[in-house]
Order: sequence, then C-alpha cells, then structure tokens
Amino acid sequence: MAKEASAETDIVPRCAIIVLALDAFRDARYSEALLWTERVNDRSSLTSVVRAAALGELGSEQAPSSIGDGGINAVVFKRTVNAAGLPPDLVSMLERGVTKAGVDLDPVGSIRGSSELDKNYGSRASVFEDPDANQINVAK
Repeated sequence: MAKEASAETDIVPRCAIIVLALDAFRDARYSEALLWTERVNDRSSLTSVVRAAALGELGSEQAPSSIGDGGINAVVFKRTVNAAGLPPDLVSMLERGVTKAGVDLDPVGSIRGSSELDKNYGSRASVFEDPDANQINVAK
C-alpha cells in the first residue's frame, strides 16, 4: 500500500515514506532507507532512528552526528520503537544500527528485556509523539 501511495503521486504521504524506509531497512537496503528518511520534511523520532541506524549500518562518517542531530539516546530509542509498535526483529536490526552509529543502549538495556524505563513508566505506558515539541512524551 505504501509503494502504491508513492507511485501514484509526486507528494508521498509522510506515513508512507516512513513505512518505505522501514521496509528498505529491514531488507538491508540501507542506502534506500536513508534516501526515504531524507524525503521527510519534519523529522520525527522514528525517522531519526531509522536514519541513524541506516548510517550506522553503512559505516558512514555522518552516523555519530546523526545521533546528536536526531536527539537519539537510549531512552528516546526505546520510547520510539515502543510507540511505533515495531516487530521485534526490526527493533533488533534498528538497535544494531544505532549502536554502530554510536548510541549506548546499555542504560535501558535491550528493547527485548526489562529496563529502567519499564520500571518507571510500566510496560503499558501511553507513549505518543508531540509534533510541536519534536519529542516523545510519556503519559501514564
């Protein structure tokens, strides 16, 4: 469906772009994933995570700066992937990519395990993105 949305118009919906970037990343087409993330006008935390992970997998010199530019750290990574509801295999791949880019995920541990974030907010915390603040907010 995302491919159809991108083929029928010059203006691709933001959600379709993110789906296409995630699809490319999952298939180890990191350069393509990176190109899709660059088409998003206003960067979300998820777009920044995918961009940093793709740059990390490509071994790009831009990978470390993408972490700072995207405001990505261990807690933001965990909140972002939880909010997006990504499947565990894709989360593991993104985790590996952002680690290669320079994010230290040890403070919250692997997304697959329990962490300090889960203890503080509970595994069923309502996580949503605030587009005005360009950050993720957590509400119980």
